[in-house]
Amino acid sequence: MIIVIIASPGEAGCVAVLEPWSGTSGTAAGSYALTEVAPTVYESPNITGLTGEWRVRMRNAGNEPVFTGYVVMDGDARGHATDTPSAQLDRIEAKTSLLGTGQVAVIAMVSPTGEISSPIIIGDDYLEANGRAFEWTVPAVPGVVVGTAEFYFGGKPITGGSGWFVQGEVSDVGGGNWKVSAELPRTATSSLSEGQYRWSGEIRDASGNEVTRIRSDSNRHVQLVAKQT
Repeated sequence: MIIVIIASPGEAGCVAVLEPWSGTSGTAAGSYALTEVAPTVYESPNITGLTGEWRVRMRNAGNEPVFTGYVVMDGDARGHATDTPSAQLDRIEAKTSLLGTGQVAVIAMVSPTGEISSPIIIGDDYLEANGRAFEWTVPAVPGVVVGTAEFYFGGKPITGGSGWFVQGEVSDVGGGNWKVSAELPRTATSSLSEGQYRWSGEIRDASGNEVTRIRSDSNRHVQLVAKQT
């Protein structure tokens, strides 16, 4: 059995499927239908030994994609999600302990290639406590002390206009890399319009100097959509 904790799209009547992502070895079965067994908890029986990169694709009643999350399976008893700290696994243990044993995966809001899992639901809370924060691993900025660095994450419509702008966190993960992360509370998007948004993230040092480490391009813009509740 595989139990998948995902960032819910906030829309009723969605159908979820676990399917191979490009480049995965996968299995002959190809894809697996997922059944919701608790809020944001989905499962499918008889899934064992998955390896490589997979994704959860959710579609609404109109067959429109409303969520795509990426996960890397290692074939162990507990799968490893993309960029998922052990603290997140600790937090979900209470949710999964009564649902049986097997592989467990947490779907990150950012794919292995740095893309944001589309769409962002306007007025939803994307919080670290719910496993929905946006996180990237980036090269450390030379000459900047990580303890004094600040991270900012923002997005604006490709057609122009107002967007979101939030402050996040920076931490040292070793190997010359830093992890940058940001929450996106509902207040940051509640007044925004639907559409495609460019986004970027920058690190600022103690003097206010700005170094952009992540950004979207024409293939990585994120869709903002309205929820129906």
